[in-house]
Order: sequence, then C-alpha cells, then structure tokens
Amino acid sequence: MDSTTPLGLTVSVADYARRLRVGENKVRGWIEQGDLLAIDVSDSRKEKKPRWRIPVEEIERFEGERSSLRTARPDGDEGSGKGSEC
Repeated sequence: MDSTTPLGLTVSVADYARRLRVGENKVRGWIEQGDLLAIDVSDSRKEKKPRWRIPVEEIERFEGERSSLRTARPDGDEGSGKGSEC
C-alpha cells in the first residue's frame, strides 16, 4: 500500500515486488546492493530488521534505468537486434 512520509509518497517492498512480479527478496537485494534506494522506517530501538519504504520518484528512476538497459545493445546499437540493411 502507498504511504506518505516526510519524503513524499512511498511504496512497500511487498507491493513493489507484486507490481514487478518478482520476490520480495529480489527487491531487498536491489536495495542492499544500492541499485534501488529506500528508506528504513523501522524503529531501530525495537526492530532488528529494516522496514523499507521506496519513494515513488526512486521507482521511476529505477524503472527508467532498467528499461534503458534492456533496450541498449552491447555494441551501443539500440533497435530490433537485426543487422542494418545497406
């Protein structure tokens, strides 16, 4: 479920994982690797594990990067994957 924090609208790891049809551990892995930025909203005095919230702006950035990585070819050619016709 979406939630508003002092930093704006955020999404839980579970909700984002469902949206992408991946496991929650996959999303947590992206966070731990630094690929996806998130905010730990846990009470560190009471909770041992982080409770991550992902800002909507970060989701937009992350998805934009992922889509450009999927369309870019290793040789820098973006396109259908077919050779150019000369």
